[in-house]
Amino acid sequence: EDEDDEDEDEATFGEEYPGVEDDALTNMSNFLRHVVETHRGDSDAHPPWRGLCLPLDYSNADIEAAMEAGFNAVRLPLARPTPGCSDPKLEAALKTAQASGGRVVLDLSAWSLRSKGGQDALRSSVSLAASAAAKVRPLVDGVVLPKVPLQSAGLLVKELRAAGLDATVAAVVCLEDAPIDDEGNYAGTLRRALSAGETGLLLNDGHVVVELFRRLPEEAESPRELLTAAAMSGDSYDEAMPLSCARFGLRVPDKLAGVCGAFGAAWREELAARYEAAVGTTHGWFATLEDSAGSLQACLQRRWTWPDPLASRIMWPHGEKTVATLIYLHGFMADGGSYLQCQEYFCSEETIPRDEDDEDDDDEDDKDETDRMLYVPYPGLKVVFPNAPLRPISCYGGRKELAWYDYTTDHEGLREDTFVFASLEESVRRIHEIIDHEVAKLGNSGRIFLGGASQGCAVALHAAMTYPGRLAGVIGTQGHLLSLTEVPDDWASRGTPVRLYNGLADTTMPWESWVSETYERLRQSGGDVQFTLTEDVDHGDDEAEGRWLRAFLAEMWARPALDPSASWVK
Repeated sequence: EDEDDEDEDEATFGEEYPGVEDDALTNMSNFLRHVVETHRGDSDAHPPWRGLCLPLDYSNADIEAAMEAGFNAVRLPLARPTPGCSDPKLEAALKTAQASGGRVVLDLSAWSLRSKGGQDALRSSVSLAASAAAKVRPLVDGVVLPKVPLQSAGLLVKELRAAGLDATVAAVVCLEDAPIDDEGNYAGTLRRALSAGETGLLLNDGHVVVELFRRLPEEAESPRELLTAAAMSGDSYDEAMPLSCARFGLRVPDKLAGVCGAFGAAWREELAARYEAAVGTTHGWFATLEDSAGSLQACLQRRWTWPDPLASRIMWPHGEKTVATLIYLHGFMADGGSYLQCQEYFCSEETIPRDEDDEDDDDEDDKDETDRMLYVPYPGLKVVFPNAPLRPISCYGGRKELAWYDYTTDHEGLREDTFVFASLEESVRRIHEIIDHEVAKLGNSGRIFLGGASQGCAVALHAAMTYPGRLAGVIGTQGHLLSLTEVPDDWASRGTPVRLYNGLADTTMPWESWVSETYERLRQSGGDVQFTLTEDVDHGDDEAEGRWLRAFLAEMWARPALDPSASWVK
């Protein structure tokens, strides 16, 4: 019966209809997402915001620089308008954004309800601003409303719509309290707004976006804890939210400001990248980068590689000298930034002895092995996560996906797919450039590890086989060796260890039917090649990938060549 209901929903509302959950508020949240996705149309035309909050004294040059840096939207603060007066600065800014290919969100959040005239004056100001924006409607993607409680924002939203900004323009409301409680239930003003149903603001308007501001925990004891907190900042509620966006900044707790500041720009850039990796909202994110260290200008002047979506994401060994670099390639339709949420993959495991009092505890949670495991970063290990380009995929009718090469077939795991060789060559050249860059920093290629998952595994192996130098080690997870990848005659003499990991329940890369056979040339090379095959592990098993990476690094790090006091590998 449930399946029949789901089929009926799909027939009525489309295949992407979110379905029905036991919780009415969850259904409301899912429905709001579905309505906006349906009416906004193609996601390529309305991608989530990757936005920059500009200061009040912004210039048109700042807008151009933001788009060149990799943002796709800017958030422009507006002063309260004067009746009958135009805003030439805003008009010029909108034209600049349009010429730069970006989108604009107008920010009224600094306007105060306490100013002269109270709410009536505030509504009048919102109406004036909306009327001005409506004249250039295609250039405005959203309006951030003055900070009023969610339940009081309805009148301001009505002013936006009455002035000519229809529901294709997002009305953004800043949420001041926690949207989800510790048990995962909707809470506070968001719960009340969802409970209002069809009479409430969220459903009545259809395109009210709740903004969530990310904050780092004051109780954090180290810069590493702050980076971890940023990478997990949206995990507890983003996917449960209705229409939402995130906003984050670079502020850290005062007690850690000195040590974080000493790490320099690389630490602040990684903090921003980790925040981004955690965002799972419908409408994306906005970053506030203005600080005393000059982070905003560093980003706009391209001294940062973030937020360029094609640039690598990096886990740095902050405060330590880099002694080795792991370059790890993501899989098809994934991205490098996702690994910033998986710091434990690239750490050593240390078991924490259980207290005597705990040994007699019958609580199953206390007996969970993961509760007694500590993940410790390898000293001096830098991890680089390149991002594949967004390219048309031939077998998907030209649909654009993040991919290291273009597939021309999709055999759904039955056998190796064919692809465009030129696209592989392009990616391999880039990986070789990254290796060369790290070699220039470290002295030689003997301190460079290379690896990847799934499609990234195939590319990493091809890049390793075509690179002229000796690498410290190669890891491939849930992938295969491309049929056209030639194993060099001198591969065995190079002494590069290759460690390959696959799940035996993997239906995308089935080991026994064809994947194992692709490695036969590598087996016959006489090189240092080892395989780890794990029962009951399917494709994309995150826990297994983490275990495999930790096992690889533990073995490699034990080698004397990576001892910082040892001589460089030649």
